[in-house]
Amino acid sequence: MRVVILGVCGSLTSGIAIIAQQLGYEVLGFDRFFADPAHRVLQAHQITCYTLDDVLSHLKPTDCVIVANQMTRAMPLISELITMKIKLYSAPEWLGEFVLRKRKVIAVAGCHGKTTTTAMIASTLQSLGNDCGYLIAGTPNGLENPAHLGSSEYFVIEADEYDSAFFDKRPKFLHYWPHFLVLGTIEFDHADIYADFAQMLQQYKFLLRITAPKGAVVYSNLPNEFQDALDASKLAQYKTPCSKIALSIPGAFNESNAARAMLVCQLMGYSSSDILRCLAEFRGVKRRCEVVYKGLVTMIDDHAHHPTAVSSTLEIFKDQNTHLVYFPKTHTQRKDIHHQQLCEILKQAQYSYILLPEQHHLQIESYRQSGVCVGNEDEVFHALENQTADGDVILFCTPVRLVKLMKRVRLLFEKGYQSCSM
Repeated sequence: MRVVILGVCGSLTSGIAIIAQQLGYEVLGFDRFFADPAHRVLQAHQITCYTLDDVLSHLKPTDCVIVANQMTRAMPLISELITMKIKLYSAPEWLGEFVLRKRKVIAVAGCHGKTTTTAMIASTLQSLGNDCGYLIAGTPNGLENPAHLGSSEYFVIEADEYDSAFFDKRPKFLHYWPHFLVLGTIEFDHADIYADFAQMLQQYKFLLRITAPKGAVVYSNLPNEFQDALDASKLAQYKTPCSKIALSIPGAFNESNAARAMLVCQLMGYSSSDILRCLAEFRGVKRRCEVVYKGLVTMIDDHAHHPTAVSSTLEIFKDQNTHLVYFPKTHTQRKDIHHQQLCEILKQAQYSYILLPEQHHLQIESYRQSGVCVGNEDEVFHALENQTADGDVILFCTPVRLVKLMKRVRLLFEKGYQSCSM
């Protein structure tokens, strides 16, 4: 069987491409454009990638076709595949069917900390000699790849609540059938998928129904209505303690991530001392409070986009003069669902800037009245240029890396550094 992946440069699908190759399948990847870091990882594995225009010329009737959730029904290619009655798999469906069904799955869910917690568990188990499989929707420091088939019975996966494909509107995590279900804080997100928090929370309740009876739920900070469902499920449950864990990465939220990772590894039989040693050596994940420049100023690139996550990241730098650049890229952000909460959180920074997306429903004047600079890239750049002083921290909080803007800001202060050193 040959595996064909449409939308191969996604964080999930690029990982599936690696795992499919490790299973011995020939893999062909197709996408509209080839973005790093996924494309770089695929090239390192010699996985051939083509544009979507080339799909039909390469497709064979026996191919197994995986469709990423950014592919839409309106695309002519998709219409053609449906006309041909090609069997289409969503990415999580394929993973569940061909990989996870035979493994004990450690599924890391919740609205915050999934990527880091998944990477913590995977790197800890690997360091302890357990060749677990894993799939991480990010680039972990210290692990060779973001995905690995592994040879042990365990597979660690980031399990999110977003839908699976245009023809499969179930959350991805409902394909994973966990043995250990690891839950962080659950808050409303994905307003393009769920009408309200209750509808989203219902999917988590469904997830409890497919968690292995002999498995366990490891959690912290659950909503009361979900706690009631967990108690009724009769699953073994373990609430993570609030304890200090020595880490090389900053933030109280990372201590919480580490506490959940530690508890899972303890339940698997590993000693606390060995786990703590591995967690102390964990070097984080790219775009999770990542220092991308340190000179006259410090620039931080962070994936945080939900107000709670932004607040947690700001807390790390509360004793420094902080400039927060916030780019509302996701559907929920552009609809301004968390407007009131975000207004309060933006006040935590000494200066806040909102970089406007092309389409949005932001209450611009309300933000401006709160003292926030709202504008296009040039306006945000010039505001940073005028307001930033030596020693300040510039924090970019956005679901996508702002490559162009960060480069402009970095060049600005590198020139300043050169002039000061002359």
